[in-house]
Parts: sequence; structure tokens; C-alpha cells
Amino acid sequence: VVGQAVAGPFLDLLSERVECVVLGVPPAPTSVPRILRSIRTALADVVWSLLYWLGAQIPLLLLSLIPVLGSVSAAVLSFAFTSLLLAVEFVGLSLTRYFVGYRQRFGALWGNRAVGLGLGVATMAMLLIPGVNLLLLPVAAVAGTLLYVDLRGAGQLSGLVPELPQATTQPDAVN
Repeated sequence: VVGQAVAGPFLDLLSERVECVVLGVPPAPTSVPRILRSIRTALADVVWSLLYWLGAQIPLLLLSLIPVLGSVSAAVLSFAFTSLLLAVEFVGLSLTRYFVGYRQRFGALWGNRAVGLGLGVATMAMLLIPGVNLLLLPVAAVAGTLLYVDLRGAGQLSGLVPELPQATTQPDAVN
């Protein structure tokens, strides 16, 4: 969590660059109102993320009190839900630029649980490696951005993000 908080601005820049290259769109212009709106969105994200996590973990804690089957079920469900929240965080790097709220991001990933869990479980596995986890945050940011691009291209994010203008040429290759 600390590593992600410290790396957050860098991960956002990396995500934006990947999005620009893959989609062939220019970066969003920086302005004071946009920065203030981003700060408000980020603060709301912290609150909603905590509420979602607690909302799932408290019942799972109670389930874990049931001997054997309950504790195993709670551990598996907790891992799966935390993985989905990780996917929401990393796909959220792109969605936050369009001021898509946490609940809408969660809903979009919930509607695409299979790919969301795929990203989340892979990210969770990478982040469990002590020390290496900080180096892998950029990989997770790029993966989340690429999943966002795929979901957007498949029309799974209609209504959440603006439509892309039709490109007349192919985007430049990454330097």
C-alpha cells in the first residue's frame, strides 16, 4: 500500500503514456480545475475502497469462525475479492482520468469478473513477493491500462468514458 501510494503519480503517468500510445490519443491537458477534480476523486476513492474492503472482509471474518470449511472458504473468497479490488485499482488508473467514480469502476469490473479476476490474481501473486513487489508495480499499471483499452475497445465501458475519435492513421510505435 505504501509503495503504491508513493508510486501513484508515476504509475499514473506511465498509464497515461501507454494509453496514448496504444489508442493514439493525446494526453489530457493539465489545468487547475482538472487537478482539483482529480484530488477530490482520489479522496473519494480512498473512502470507497475502504468501505468495499470492510464490507466484504467483516462477513468473511465471521465465516472464518466456522471450523475448517468456513475458514477455507473465507480465505479463498477474501483472496478473490482482494484480487478484484486490485484490478479495480490498476484499471482505475485510466478510468480516473475520465473522472469515473469508484463505484462505477467497481461495477465495470464486476461486470467483467473473469478478466478482472485474471488481472487481480496475477497482480496479487506478483505483489506477494517481498521486495520485488515494488518493482512490479509498473508492470501491474501497464497491465491494468491494457485491460482498460481492451474493455473500452470491446464496448464494455460504454457510457463511462467518452467515445474515441476515429483515427485516420496508425499510432506511432513506442520509442
